[in-house]
Amino acid sequence: MSPAISLIRTMAEARDALAEVLELPDRTPQIILIMEKIMLCRTAETRRFITDSMDGLVHGGLAHMRQKRREALLGAEAGPTRKVDTELLRRQLRDAKEQRHEEDARKVAELESAAEGPEFEPIVIVPSDDELQDVEELGTQLDALRLASVALELFPDLKDGYETWRIARAIYLDEAAAREAMLGGARLTNEERGVQGGAAVEAFRRVLDGRRPAWLDAVPKIRALVDEHFAAIAPADGGATPDLLFTILVMSDQRADQLLRLLQEGNAPALEHLASLRTRLDQLLEFEAERAKQS
Repeated sequence: MSPAISLIRTMAEARDALAEVLELPDRTPQIILIMEKIMLCRTAETRRFITDSMDGLVHGGLAHMRQKRREALLGAEAGPTRKVDTELLRRQLRDAKEQRHEEDARKVAELESAAEGPEFEPIVIVPSDDELQDVEELGTQLDALRLASVALELFPDLKDGYETWRIARAIYLDEAAAREAMLGGARLTNEERGVQGGAAVEAFRRVLDGRRPAWLDAVPKIRALVDEHFAAIAPADGGATPDLLFTILVMSDQRADQLLRLLQEGNAPALEHLASLRTRLDQLLEFEAERAKQS
C-alpha cells in the first residue's frame, strides 16, 4: 500500500516539512522534495514559507535570488511571442522622461514610436550598469525581507526583542552567518526545537547584535521623515508603503547615512531624495508583480 500523503496546513507542519527536506545530504534531492512539499501546501502562508525557504536555504540564498532577478531584468525570460501592455509601457516611458538625462531623449522617442500600436513584439530596455546595480540592490533588500519572515517563523522569540527591519538588515549585511544560524533552526523538528533550539536562536541573536547600526538613535528621525513624505503623497495601489520604504532605508548603512546627511541640510533635500528612492522602489514592485504573474 502506498504511504499516506501528508498535506501541509499549519506552520508547524511546514516547519517539520522543511526539517525533513534539510535532512537529505545533497541539494538535488532537497530541491525535488521541497518542490513536492510546496505542492502539498494548503494555505498561502505555508506555501510562502516553504517557497521562501527553498530560495533562501536550499538554493543559493540572496545570490541565487539576485541572479534570477538579473535575468528577468535583462529580458532573458521574455518569450518570442510575448505581448507587452501598451499602457504599462507608456507609464514607464513617462517615468523615463522624468528621470533620464537629455542624451536619452532620442531613445525615449524611439520607444514612443514603437508603442503606437495596441500590440507589438517585446522591447527589452537594457538598463545602464548603475541603474541595474541600484535596482538589484533594492531587489536584494526585498529578498532579505522575505527571508526575515522565514527567520521569524523559525525563531518566534525574536519578535519580542527585535523589529523586523533589524532581522532583515542582519540577513542583508551578514547573510553567511545569518543563514548558518537559520539552517541550524530549520533542521530541527517542532519536537526537537523546544530542547535544542536555544543554540540556533542565540547564534542568530549574535548576528543581530553584531549588526546594530551606529545611527540607531536617529531611527525616529528617519521614520518621521518617511511619514511626512507619505502624508503628502499617499501610497499607490501595489506600490511602496511607509513601512516598506522605511525598512529599505534602515537596512542599509549607505542609504541611511546618505539620508541623514541630507537631513542636516533641511527637510526639503531629504524629502526629494526619498521621493526618488520611492519612485525606483515602486517601479521595482510593479516589475515584481508582473514577474509573479508570469511564473
